Amino acid sequence: MNAPKNRTKKNPLFFYNSMPKILIVLDQEQNQELENLKILGLSFWDRIEKPARKHGVENIFWNKNSLIESFREQGNQQSISRVDLLENKNCQTILKIDFLEQLDHEGIIILYPNILFSEPAWEILAKHQCEPETFYVFEDCDSCFLIRSNNKVFLEKLFKEKLNFSSVLQKLKEKLIFKTLPMTKKERIYCRSKEELPQVESWLLQGLIKDTEGFMSKHFERKISLFFSRRLSMTRVTPNSMTVISALVGILGAYFFMFSEKWYNVFGALFFWLHSVLDGCDGELARLKFLESRFGGILDFWSDNLVHAAIFSGIAYGAYRSHGQILFLGLGFLAVLGTLFSAGFVFLRTMREKKEKGPFFTSVVKENPDQNKNSIAKFADFLARRDFIYLVILFSFMGRIEWFLWMGALGSPIYFFLLLLLDRKKIFREDIK
Repeated sequence: MNAPKNRTKKNPLFFYNSMPKILIVLDQEQNQELENLKILGLSFWDRIEKPARKHGVENIFWNKNSLIESFREQGNQQSISRVDLLENKNCQTILKIDFLEQLDHEGIIILYPNILFSEPAWEILAKHQCEPETFYVFEDCDSCFLIRSNNKVFLEKLFKEKLNFSSVLQKLKEKLIFKTLPMTKKERIYCRSKEELPQVESWLLQGLIKDTEGFMSKHFERKISLFFSRRLSMTRVTPNSMTVISALVGILGAYFFMFSEKWYNVFGALFFWLHSVLDGCDGELARLKFLESRFGGILDFWSDNLVHAAIFSGIAYGAYRSHGQILFLGLGFLAVLGTLFSAGFVFLRTMREKKEKGPFFTSVVKENPDQNKNSIAKFADFLARRDFIYLVILFSFMGRIEWFLWMGALGSPIYFFLLLLLDRKKIFREDIK
């Protein structure tokens, strides 16, 4: 979306919490730096609008007539139908429109357009239940209020003026109860000029790293995938196309494992590793550009597991050619069977009924911050991580890739039975349906 002109830090954006509606009041002065700023493929205004929509906001109200032209230029007819354009450029006139009638039961988020929030911060804003005649401020943040009041005369008088944060804060303290909401510094970042763009982009990329990742994945592979994603975000490459590319690279690795020569296996292991790196890019692009979808999640999940099955099959055939023993084909069959059974069980148990967008699978157990995982759950999560790829590389250089086949033939069925055990103990991830 191309942002309307005439925006500065002076005038706030108004989000009506839990309605779901959003009113953005724009300043009449032009801020060219933010107007033209692109942050990892999206405008600054998209990076405010899209997470707001993701957390329940459906309608956006602008006071700029030219916005409809920017939507038409992009062919975004769906957005036009959900956006009401207000021609009034006077803040007082806008607030007199019946939005103030909503304030008896709803909160207002007042956000000055110089800051970006993380997912956890947006969730606080979207879910927080405001007490009557109270306003909230994030700790150590001078750009956001969360207000609930039915004093319409006071609010109308307050917002008809162009006030900075300190002035609004003082006036609110005179009329409403003051409270704070917790938010660490890592949950927000200021974006006021082009000079701050590198720090903002780094902050957004760091927010893509998952706590459930393995050590090598988090500290090595993820750094490489983020390097690619930073550059891909400025192109038209989609998350689903990255999923397909990653799968093709993994299958190419499986092909090299079909040869008995050591250096073919080494190439296969390196392509398998590259598949793992590129596989991180699809999810990163989806979250960076708000393109998460159910189809994308399913495509990513099954392409990963099919690549793993292909890798086991390639190693089994290569070991059979090298040693001439049918035992290795049997080991490959067990590894593939365990992989597909586990994938099918996880899909049926946790993903088939899931309706909302977002990550489809991050852990095999429920996430309960008040309760530590038991030893079985920890072991199952450990087996699900991708750090085993470095064993594939090590065994390939040693000329002992069949050792990994033995591990897969034993580990894949064990992992499947662990999933069955976790399901029986009622600690499987039913909560994400």
